[in-house]
Parts: sequence; C-alpha cells; structure tokens
Amino acid sequence: MLLVNRNRLYFFYILVCGIITALAINSYWVFHKFNLSANPDLKYHSENFIYFVILSMLIFLFLFLHIIYRSKDIYKELDKTIDLVKQGTPLTEDQLKKIDVLGKKIFEINSTLNILNEKKTLKITSQSYLVDFLIGYIHKNMLITDIQGRILKVTNSLLHKYNVEEKEVVDRFIHSFVQNLNFFVVVNDLRGSKNTSFEASVKFNKDENFVICYLSFYPVYNQKNELTNCICFIMDETEFLASIKEQSNGQ
Repeated sequence: MLLVNRNRLYFFYILVCGIITALAINSYWVFHKFNLSANPDLKYHSENFIYFVILSMLIFLFLFLHIIYRSKDIYKELDKTIDLVKQGTPLTEDQLKKIDVLGKKIFEINSTLNILNEKKTLKITSQSYLVDFLIGYIHKNMLITDIQGRILKVTNSLLHKYNVEEKEVVDRFIHSFVQNLNFFVVVNDLRGSKNTSFEASVKFNKDENFVICYLSFYPVYNQKNELTNCICFIMDETEFLASIKEQSNGQ
C-alpha cells in the first residue's frame, strides 16, 4: 500500500536528487581540479561513480513515478469507497482489498462499528419498549413530543378521554390539535425553566368541539444538557388546580 502526502514526496525526491547531483558535481570538480585523470585507476573509479550516480537518479525517478501512480490508484479507490458509504451501500471485503492493508483496516473498523450500532439499536429498542410499558400505566392525559412539536407517544388515558385512536395522534404535530399555542415559545420557556403552562383550546376528535384546557410542559434533556423532548400533561381546570396544589404541598 502506498498512501503518501504528495508535497512531502516531492520534497524528499528533490532533496535526494539534489544531494546525489551535488555529490556528483563536487566529485567531477575534484577530479578535474587535481588532474586525477592522469591516474588510470582513479579515472576508472570516478567514471564508475558517475555511472552509479546516473543509475541512482534513474532508479529514484522510477520509484518516484511508481509511488505517484500507486497513490493515485489508492485515492481513487478511497473516493469510490466514500461514495458507496454515502449511498448506504454495505462495504464488502472484496471491494476493500483493492486498497490493500488500508482496506483491511477499514473493513475491521466498519465491522466494529456495525456491531456497536447493532448494540445501540437494541438498547434504543429496549428503552422504547420500556417507555411504552411505563406510559401504559400512567393514568393521566399525557403526550410526548420532540422539540419541533411532533407527537411521539401518547397515553391510553388521553386516547380514551378524547375518544381517538393512537394512529390519529402519533406522528402529527401538536398544533394540529391545540389552538392558540406557539410551540416555539414553549421550547424557549423550557430551556430556562423546569416547566411551563399554557391555557389553550384542545380538540383531538374532529366530531367534537374545542375544549378549554391547561397544558403543562416539562423538559427532557440528553447527556449534553440539550433539550430533546417535551412531556405535556393536558388537564381541565379541576385537574390543573389539583396539580398546582400538589406541587405546593411538595415544596
């Protein structure tokens, strides 16, 4: 495998050729300066030295061109590999063999990443099942959204109260069911506080009228302390006053 920085390769090639050339010129100057050509043995060795220099220059030139050619091939194969990854095409060992040792290392890294991604997917799946299990036992009108307001989870209590099916609510945005609610204001408020509440008109079933409710939002953060989700409790006036009283007693 030959994968080198071209500028560095040019520098070393010029440096080595310059040293050999300087040595040859200096030897030639010494040869004539001291009239060493009068000695047949010295003349023979000096001529051989000049031939050796010329041969060395040719060998270095060949190696230089070979390295440049091989590095171009490897860069092309790397570009093809990157394109395959961008397209979502799985990398095979045969494809990566074209870039020799580097391809083997990429295949090992790719295999390790696939194993880690599989473990992460299983963990996310198990956590999702756990969330579904817990939501099934929450007897409050609650839904979970992302920070764009798209509804991800909803409790059975809410579905029963508003006589609506889960598929009619999940993956839709909260403003489809709630009037007079600016969700961007909700997100901004949650970034600076533990919770925020709004009064709004709610209607989940098309056959029913809007009902005045109180929406209480709570933030969910990730490990980087970034807001990722919002938990929303939908309450009527009685439930809202009871929750305020409960919070006051808890403090």
